[in-house]
Amino acid sequence: MGADNLTDLFSRMDKCYDIHFDYIITLNKDLSYMPGGITQTPPGQDYRRFYYFYFDPQNAGSLTKSMKAVKDMFQKKGSKIEYRVYRSGYGAPRDFYMVAVAAKDGQTYEAMDAANNQLLGADGEKVFGDMMQYVAKYEEVSGRMRPDLAYAPK
Repeated sequence: MGADNLTDLFSRMDKCYDIHFDYIITLNKDLSYMPGGITQTPPGQDYRRFYYFYFDPQNAGSLTKSMKAVKDMFQKKGSKIEYRVYRSGYGAPRDFYMVAVAAKDGQTYEAMDAANNQLLGADGEKVFGDMMQYVAKYEEVSGRMRPDLAYAPK
């Protein structure tokens, strides 16, 4: 490629790549709900919906208990939506839990979510409402996994 072309490439990239940081997240199996076994890559489910629940340190214990209550409710009601919970770690800009839900695509996710909301009903509204009192900031992100670009050592 050559030094001049490489310098030019990074000079152009610098104009649009203005924020970067690395951090560690850790899977929390105790808060995750996947009755069939935990997997990060359910076959045929490349769509993802990520829910970020940011919290202040003094609310960490209460939020954890509330998230356990959500999992207990999903188990009791037999929810068909499965999810994994991750906790922020070293390098994260602030404390958060991230909940990852997999689905075939966005339309499938929306249908699953609507059916789950109906299943959980008023109990769901109460349990989620109780949990949200410990959340300082909430974000929702959706996207698609690219298994064709993935690398997983054997």
